[in-house]
Amino acid sequence: VYPVAAFHEKPDAARAETYMQSGRHFWNGGMFFWRLSVFLAALAEASPNIAAAIRAMTDAMRAGDDGRVRQAFEALDDISIDYALMEHAHNVIVARADFDWDDVGSWPALDRTRVRDAAGNVAVGNPVVIDCRDSIIYNDAGDVACRIHENGNLTCAGVKSAVVEIEQEQRLLYAVESPEVWFEDFGAAALLGGEAVVGIDPLFAKTVNLDVGYHVFLTPLGDCNGLYVATNTGASFEVRELGGGISSVSFDYRIVAHRAGYEDLRLELETTSLDAGEAD
Repeated sequence: VYPVAAFHEKPDAARAETYMQSGRHFWNGGMFFWRLSVFLAALAEASPNIAAAIRAMTDAMRAGDDGRVRQAFEALDDISIDYALMEHAHNVIVARADFDWDDVGSWPALDRTRVRDAAGNVAVGNPVVIDCRDSIIYNDAGDVACRIHENGNLTCAGVKSAVVEIEQEQRLLYAVESPEVWFEDFGAAALLGGEAVVGIDPLFAKTVNLDVGYHVFLTPLGDCNGLYVATNTGASFEVRELGGGISSVSFDYRIVAHRAGYEDLRLELETTSLDAGEAD
C-alpha cells in the first residue's frame, strides 16, 4: 500500500510514456473504496456544486419527490469522478493488485468473459440458436424463445416487450408487429402559402428503399382544408392544402418505407418449430 502523490486521469501519450518508464506509477483500475462521510467531505471540497446536487437529491428522495430528484440529477455537470474528485483529492492511497480483470464495458467483453459453445457462440439467457457461429447472443426477454440465424436475422416466439419505469412501477411496453419489414421516421414542418417541400433525412434514406414507394402520413396542427402529398421522390415529398388553400399551418409527418434488401418479404414461412417454452 502506497500514499498517492498525484492522480492523473487519461494523460496524453507523451506523459503516459514517461510514467511507464519511471517505474513509479500505477495504472488505476477504476475501483475506489471509501467511507461515505469521507467521500462526501472530499467531494464538497473538490466539486462543491456536485456535492450540493447530491444533497438536493438526497433530500428529494427522502421526501419521495421524483421530479426534484430528476431535476437535480439533470443539472449535474457531465464529468467523471476521476476529474471531479480524484485529481483534487489529498488523502488517497493505492494498493498493488495482480488479478484478471475486465471492464465489461462493451459487447466483445462477453466474448472474453463467457464460455463459447461448440459453434463458437457466446449465449446468455437460453436463446434458441440455429445456423449461427462465432456470435454473441444476449437474450433477456424472459420466456421469449429467439433464433439467431447466421445471416443476422432474428426470429422470436412470444411477445417482444421492453420494461419501462412508470411512477415507481415496472410496466411492459410492447413492440409493434408487422407482416412486412418497415422502417419509419417522424418529423414536423409547415406550409407556406399552402404548400411545403419536406426533405427526407439522408441517413434514413440509406436504410430504406424509396424507389419502390413509401407512405407519408400527415397530421395538421391547426385549422385548414386538409393536407395531401402531391408528389414524392427519393429525396423529398411535396405537401399541399386541399382545395387550393393557402394557409401556413404546421403539421407532423410520419414516413414508412421498406427496409433496403427486405422489400419482398411478407409473412415469410417459418419451417422450423419455435416454441417459447424452449427458452425456459
